[in-house]
Amino acid sequence: MTDGKPDVKKLDLIVLTMPDNRYRTLGEYVGDAWGIGKEMKKEKGA
Repeated sequence: MTDGKPDVKKLDLIVLTMPDNRYRTLGEYVGDAWGIGKEMKKEKGA
């Protein structure tokens, strides 16, 4: 929460967009899907 409101930037969300098969944060390109996903998961500590 920021100023009593939900702050989605603090959630650090990653989404998979289709049909281009890319991972993105809020509007930013993170990497190509499937191959990079395992590395990203390791970096996040999940």
